[in-house]
Amino acid sequence: MVPPHRRLTVSARAFAAVAALGVSLAFAARADAYVSWGAVLVPGSQWAGPQAAALGDLNVYSNGTGNQDQVTSFGLSYECVELAQRFAAVRYGEQRIWPVSYAYQMWAAGPKLTIPFVQHPNGGADAPQSGDLLIFNAISTDPFGHVAVVADTGPDYVDIVEQNWNNTSPTGSARLPISGTTMPARNGLPIIGWLRSSIATPPFRPVAITAKGLAVGDSGATTFGGTQNITLARPMVDAVGTPSGKGYWMVAGDGGVFPFGDAGGYGSTGNIKLNQPIVGMASTPTGLGYWLVASDGGIFPFGDAVYHSYGSTGNIKLNQPIVGMAPTPSGNGYYLVAADGGIFPFGDALDHSYGSTGNIKLNKPIVGMAVTSTGNGYYLVASDGGLFPFGDAAYHSYGSTGGITVPSPIIGMTMTADGGGYWMSTSGGTVYAFGDAKYLANTGVLQTGGSPVIGLVTTLTAS
Repeated sequence: MVPPHRRLTVSARAFAAVAALGVSLAFAARADAYVSWGAVLVPGSQWAGPQAAALGDLNVYSNGTGNQDQVTSFGLSYECVELAQRFAAVRYGEQRIWPVSYAYQMWAAGPKLTIPFVQHPNGGADAPQSGDLLIFNAISTDPFGHVAVVADTGPDYVDIVEQNWNNTSPTGSARLPISGTTMPARNGLPIIGWLRSSIATPPFRPVAITAKGLAVGDSGATTFGGTQNITLARPMVDAVGTPSGKGYWMVAGDGGVFPFGDAGGYGSTGNIKLNQPIVGMASTPTGLGYWLVASDGGIFPFGDAVYHSYGSTGNIKLNQPIVGMAPTPSGNGYYLVAADGGIFPFGDALDHSYGSTGNIKLNKPIVGMAVTSTGNGYYLVASDGGLFPFGDAAYHSYGSTGGITVPSPIIGMTMTADGGGYWMSTSGGTVYAFGDAKYLANTGVLQTGGSPVIGLVTTLTAS
């Protein structure tokens, strides 16, 4: 049963035209049963992480007896809507006051905001993720509804933070059940769905792929299978994740392609006699195709990559072999990178070539590259973890292992979803995180069963 609500004060009713009023869940209880109004129930750094909390006030506060609300630039403190509006403004730069009077109305208002929120209905195609706003509907005994912020999710639970729920013993957080993408009602309040900012980035975490095709994730990272129990004609040499983060491909030296999760199989060079072995691959933006690249720079397109193949170095005499490739964000071009850091742009990458290490004496060879989210820059990474940024990557370089002794060679790097950080991995499975990249394994070293790591992918994960 839903706890009874207090009546709105006159000042609260007057402010309702410009500020949202959340659920008031106050019991008639002794005054000393309440947590003091304004007391911090959950620190922002505890639930949102230190980097998000550094953006502004994300603390979760007690609403006391529910009769001490004060007008602020984020709504009435400390109602449920005030936390939601404050979080959206701090985290996503959203407008501070939404055009609603009650919490449940945020569902309809979200898509019409300055920075729109996208509706994901309860039981629909997508489960909630960190940073979503969980919207509870109004019922006859509760005309307000409720809103909470999703802090974390798991296979059968959704962790939320909230204000003004059960004021006599508030905790500021709760763990709610979920089955697939369906969440049941909570104390009689049905959940309409979850709002996701249109500029929110999904929580991806790194998964290392070994030469035997073993997929090893850090704490909480999702894996979709591997080939460790299959006899391979040639070892794996690279892997790439699907754009959705719900799958990946592995590619062997003979160009055999192995899809997992939502990755589709569009073809391979497994039955083709190659002049040089395959050394890398890249996905098209749609995830409906991919390119394979050989060490001589020969390009082999499959799926919709066939319509976006712009050339290769297959007929060019190279100073050093090609070691990898990276597409532009549009998918209408790509870069090939050689072991000396020479860059070979094709398609619209020709308009975004910012330099190379081809004329620099390197301590160690280049082993991979990553393009920034804008497409106006890229990073090259060497086997000692030395990082070479070009274009706008120069303004977003968060560190490297170039100045330390790594236990085994760096094999490559992969970016976070928002481009604010990156991971590097050694062949032995040690993962280094920079910028807003997170690494949560207990030891910092993935257990790869003795098979060297050959690639990093990122998958969509719980938090």
